[in-house]
Amino acid sequence: MMGILVNFCAGTNANILPAKDVKAILGNVPYNGIGDRAIIDTNLMFDYAACEYRFLDTGGYQYAVAEKEGKAIINDSSKPAVCDKTTLNLTLEHVFYAMVNLDINMANAMDFPIKKYGTDEENTFEFHKKVGFNLHWARESARLKNLYCPEVELFLPIQCYNLDQLDYFLVHLGSVEFDGYSIPTRNFSINELALFLIRFYQLGMRKVHILGTSQFFTIAMAAYMARHYFQWVSLDATTWREQAQNGNYLNQYNLMPEKVYNVVIDELIQNDCTCPFCKNKTFTYIKNLPQTERVDFLRCHNFWAIEKVAGELFDNAGTILTLEKYLKRKSTDVEKIDNLIKVLSLLDMYKGEDIKQVQILLL
Repeated sequence: MMGILVNFCAGTNANILPAKDVKAILGNVPYNGIGDRAIIDTNLMFDYAACEYRFLDTGGYQYAVAEKEGKAIINDSSKPAVCDKTTLNLTLEHVFYAMVNLDINMANAMDFPIKKYGTDEENTFEFHKKVGFNLHWARESARLKNLYCPEVELFLPIQCYNLDQLDYFLVHLGSVEFDGYSIPTRNFSINELALFLIRFYQLGMRKVHILGTSQFFTIAMAAYMARHYFQWVSLDATTWREQAQNGNYLNQYNLMPEKVYNVVIDELIQNDCTCPFCKNKTFTYIKNLPQTERVDFLRCHNFWAIEKVAGELFDNAGTILTLEKYLKRKSTDVEKIDNLIKVLSLLDMYKGEDIKQVQILLL
């Protein structure tokens, strides 16, 4: 079985598209779906970009930010949706108004993200504090999706720290069907993420979206999973834009950020990037661009670099040996390469075994 790997461009709008054609765009209800004007502009952006895959995240990240920053969090569908500096009011009704009116083909169920604490006790408390919200929103998201937009594929965000909590969540969820699972990366090491992915595979789920990452080795694992385990693996991140804003140029080989602003650059350093934006341009030229032009340039290059690396990783993930050879040509981080190859080898050997045994081997 060989699936596909898709990199979603997240954090964009019509004013900061990184290319004329963008195959996959992930929008967000608070930024792209609050109000008719935002919905119209987002649909125009999808069409302008000739976008094939259109994913809607329902605003879990904004819930996490609001909680962290001490904003007022309201859940009142009788009032307009709000996401500003002091208040977040976002409900299922607001989410599904956006979902129905945006021209999308994939979406996340509404969720309340968990944040990682320093101890297992704190993490357990956080999980149980939010699992009630996540169970209710998962059930209602599935019901409303089937009622109002059955053509949209709905992914279930997994807000758990470990497999016991995953079992608890799925048992209490009951027989609610989803097209795929979404999993955030911020709480997990590469080994922990691999454990969740192989558990999804054992449970029979064949579509997975990895939230919020464009890390080289995470993409490498996703590419291998797409080639050997899942019909669909996708990722999203705003890295291309955020790194550009910070004056960073993503290396076309391994996505390492390289500062090109407010630094001394040796003129002898060759720019061997093959992207259409870098053609015949030196790093000094890029450095000396006016800020607005430089940021725009870096956005375009950075997104191109992520797309290139993801494609090459997928092409070289036919076997563990070919993937390892590719990684060693592109990265000098021997420790991370060795760990990833070990993890993937263990998954191949023990994918049909009891998940507790796999957990012992990985963690």
